[in-house]
Amino acid sequence: MKSIIYLYSDISCQKIVKEIFFDFDVEELFFEKIKENNFKNKNVLFVIKDVDIEFFEKSFFFNNNVVIFSTKKQNELYEKELNNSKFYYAPQNLKKFLDEIKSYFLSSAIIFKDIKIVNETAHNLSLGNKCALTELERSILLQLIDKKKIERKYFLEKILEINKDTETKTIESHLTRIRKKLLQIKSNIQITSKDDVFSIEFWATNMDLLVKKTL
Repeated sequence: MKSIIYLYSDISCQKIVKEIFFDFDVEELFFEKIKENNFKNKNVLFVIKDVDIEFFEKSFFFNNNVVIFSTKKQNELYEKELNNSKFYYAPQNLKKFLDEIKSYFLSSAIIFKDIKIVNETAHNLSLGNKCALTELERSILLQLIDKKKIERKYFLEKILEINKDTETKTIESHLTRIRKKLLQIKSNIQITSKDDVFSIEFWATNMDLLVKKTL
């Protein structure tokens, strides 16, 4: 399954961006979505001409993997504060630009509860334990983290890219391997299934609840 790039732009460029990033799914991003607090861990491309990025909350840039391509120079102080984002200004060498962006998006860390996924490795943020993931296992985990609940039909057709009439045990075999790896690194994340819906949940320990209560 292709990774997603969310495109925000003040010019009409969606068609050409889709052609350039043909190995990604490109979805248009609107300002209303940017304001949502739960929009996190996404690959976002800004292609802007007249927009000032100071207009957006800094938390949006800190919570996502953002690349800004602008035809005008942005505020240098603001740019320095957003040191986890990448800034590019026209003109650019297209091949170098694409290679750097793709590498940035594909290697960016995804954080969910007590785990961090970097490339094809899952890390326990608290304990430091880690395990290797296959490309498909990583894709399944990222989809669950993004959507929280996935129906069987979507799982088969969009993630596994096989016929929707395939038996559910095909899905369960993949999930069982992921569950074992999460258990291996002592994560409190659980993947559950009920009525052909697969969910990702975080089962807090007593220590987690105590820490949360004292904060």
